Amino acid sequence: MACADPAVFSEQDAGQTFFVYCTGMSHVWKTSDWVHFTDQRNSVQFQLGNLSANGQHLGSWWAPGIVYAPGMAKYIMWVSVPDAMATQISTGWDTRSLAVLTATMPIGPWTYQGIAVQAGSVGEHYIDPFLFRDHDGKHYVYWKQYGGNVASRIMGAAVNGT
Repeated sequence: MACADPAVFSEQDAGQTFFVYCTGMSHVWKTSDWVHFTDQRNSVQFQLGNLSANGQHLGSWWAPGIVYAPGMAKYIMWVSVPDAMATQISTGWDTRSLAVLTATMPIGPWTYQGIAVQAGSVGEHYIDPFLFRDHDGKHYVYWKQYGGNVASRIMGAAVNGT
């Protein structure tokens, strides 16, 4: 199945029904048996509120990371979006930040919460967020940064409901 940079998670972490979100929000696959998949993309809803006009280009979203947070009874999505100061160039957008969205259902509506890691200048890229819930229930996010005024490296941080 077509899907770049898949984010795989199960419905309420039950391990029975799985969703696979793809870069560009081009597909959202659903499966219960890992043999048969249905594309749920037409059912997925987004409430993007104050996300910049550049960031609202769903086709330009890269590598979503999604986990279910049982303590909040919500799904949390981190995704790389074109930054408000970005310019679209021949190879894509020249600047990216990491946005956070939440939903109570796997197909949304996904509500924009804010930019968690903001590009500081044109040319900076914050991409490929990976969310991790440790055995003790604490959440972490890891991402890559490069370009502009930032050194190319993998970064990480503990995250919570705020």
